[in-house]
Amino acid sequence: MGLFDIIFGNPKKQEAERYIRMGDRYISYGAESDALWAYTKAINLDPENQEISKKLTSLAKLCEKKEDFKNALECYIIAERLCPTDIFIRRKRESLQKQLREEKPKPKYNYNF
Repeated sequence: MGLFDIIFGNPKKQEAERYIRMGDRYISYGAESDALWAYTKAINLDPENQEISKKLTSLAKLCEKKEDFKNALECYIIAERLCPTDIFIRRKRESLQKQLREEKPKPKYNYNF
């Protein structure tokens, strides 16, 4: 950490914080996919920020409640990369992957013959 970072803060960490706040706002608007995008941008800027893993886990739970299992799985996959020793995240990811593999695709249109 250089003198500039001590005096002015780390610009990448500050930008990551902005993306985290943006993700939080997206969640409050019900835009979970956009929140996932914002949290991913934050990770790219500050990959050691453990707050992002917690946010992703919360977002995954929210997506599961809304039955948006693909986004939930994506959240768990990213969170697991940030915290590879977290057993809860790993088990949730494995469970969702298994569920999605076993799920039969729903027809795009409902045919009533």
